[in-house]
Amino acid sequence: ITEDDVCAIFDQLFVQMQSVLAQLSQQIQQIQMSGQSIPEPQLRQLLRQEFDRALASIQGKVFEEHDVDEDCVQEATWEMLGEPDKYPKAKKAVERFQKLYENVTGEKIVGKR
Repeated sequence: ITEDDVCAIFDQLFVQMQSVLAQLSQQIQQIQMSGQSIPEPQLRQLLRQEFDRALASIQGKVFEEHDVDEDCVQEATWEMLGEPDKYPKAKKAVERFQKLYENVTGEKIVGKR
């Protein structure tokens, strides 16, 4: 797997997951406009569950499109993140996706294995 492959995979995941979040936000807005309120902890839990569910589904399709499996992507990603000066584009693409995940889940994952 090349750096361009890793970038393409993470960029595609980022764009598709942003779309999922936009749909979720619309649904939440509709619920709130109907007069129902969702407590913040419940809202975050709901977002995280839906994000994780959608990610699992989308990730499989993206990996299939790029003819790779999860282990392959993981190994290449960690190798590239271990040499950020050599693979700056991969580092940027992965961190952008990680920040999106952190914003949704509240869980810090940048730089974690």
